[in-house]
Amino acid sequence: MESTIVGFEGGQPCIYRLGGLPIEKLQDVIPNLNLKISQSSDPKAPGMLESHYAPRKPLVLAKLSKLLPLPIEDRVGILSFNTNWTGVHGVVHAEVLSPAADVQEAATNLFAALRRLDASAAERIYAELIPEVGVGRAVNDRLRRASSS
Repeated sequence: MESTIVGFEGGQPCIYRLGGLPIEKLQDVIPNLNLKISQSSDPKAPGMLESHYAPRKPLVLAKLSKLLPLPIEDRVGILSFNTNWTGVHGVVHAEVLSPAADVQEAATNLFAALRRLDASAAERIYAELIPEVGVGRAVNDRLRRASSS
């Protein structure tokens, strides 16, 4: 996971990009920290474009537990937080970010897992958001941006 980017607007500290340093740790030192995470064509920091981090294949955010009772053709890739869907309901291409349900491990594995699914025979990728704690916020930010293209 890339770095967290902190800056100032109007003399007030703010976070421009969520990253490897969780907000909670920054707020311990900078209690009045504001979030200025935007999706604009004129970003104030790298990685703030709306479709930044997007794989070449369409990425759709979904609740996998509701989606996967349906039969899935082998042209679909699944990116899950902690469940291995390989072989379940016909899933062939699946990546698990953290079998132990650890948000830090998920952050570490995110980009490699996305690259593998993008290189697979899957034509579309379904991904689920992870818990919004610590670096989980940054992972979800990347997933949302990857799904917006």
